[in-house]
Amino acid sequence: MVRHSELFDAIVRGDESEAVLQSLALAASSADADEIVRETTIPAIREVNHQVDEGRMYIPDLLISVRAFSTSLDALQTKLSESTRQLAASFTKVDVTCFL
Repeated sequence: MVRHSELFDAIVRGDESEAVLQSLALAASSADADEIVRETTIPAIREVNHQVDEGRMYIPDLLISVRAFSTSLDALQTKLSESTRQLAASFTKVDVTCFL
């Protein structure tokens, strides 16, 4: 299990440009893209969700973090397996009915 803390933190902060830079750097290295998604990007968005549940972050923060998550996935897209793409896609869908 390898968590890439710079990418994790960028997603939690909603720093889209840093998330892309970190993702591109990892994609250019020998890091496994599927592992990056499973061990870093998905846990980061889960952490944001946890912080929203705890009242430490709010829905706008969540949406900004989801954008950073999504752009990170775009940077890794060509190196992801189909199963990881489908798993990651399930985290980028926001059901707006929960806000009504």
